[in-house]
Amino acid sequence: RAPPETNCQCAFVVQLLSPRPATANAEEATNAELWKTTLEIAATDLAELGAPGGLAYEIRFNKYGLRISFLGLSQTLPSYARRLTRLLVKHSSNLLKGRNKIPETVRNTVLSNAKRSPGLPPSRLRVITTTLEKSTNDDVANEGIDFLHSCQGAMCFSEGDLTPRESADLCSDLRNIFSAYINKVELKLSFIPTINDLLDTPSWKPRNASPCYVAGASLMSDACGRVPR
Repeated sequence: RAPPETNCQCAFVVQLLSPRPATANAEEATNAELWKTTLEIAATDLAELGAPGGLAYEIRFNKYGLRISFLGLSQTLPSYARRLTRLLVKHSSNLLKGRNKIPETVRNTVLSNAKRSPGLPPSRLRVITTTLEKSTNDDVANEGIDFLHSCQGAMCFSEGDLTPRESADLCSDLRNIFSAYINKVELKLSFIPTINDLLDTPSWKPRNASPCYVAGASLMSDACGRVPR
């Protein structure tokens, strides 16, 4: 197929490497989804503020750990990524303090997503349903803490209007944010993913984020989509 049309957007992806999602039982996986979904609710204000500037994100568990994707313009994406990452690492603490409650709508969303999973055994669905009924803030927060403690490294890569230096600087900034929350252990994963393994198309949040709202953004970029530095 033809290559996509060049534009002024860029994307930055962080893949936290952890064996926990691939080995989690039904209860752990359910609490992890509750943790992720409540995090997305906690990030609502940031997401809505970023949307008019063409900024969006996605957080997704996969068999390699947790993939965090950012979309935006090179001038504003780094700050957006740092703010969302700080929100992520502090989310479990906020849950433990009772600042972020688990609404019934969140439990219903997680259950609905589970029911759409192809080939889900009835026995696992029963465990998911029971877990959703009984999980507390502490259960969900502790699952988030356990996940971060299980991480054994990370991968970063970018696409679009981010120079190698800008990508390296942002990677360093996010490493510093994560460093206080992730255990420093020797990498013991049985399989290290390649970039091609991590290229699933993100479901951006919010969906209405677009650089078209940024006055003159399309006029500032050159034929390759680069915004002059």
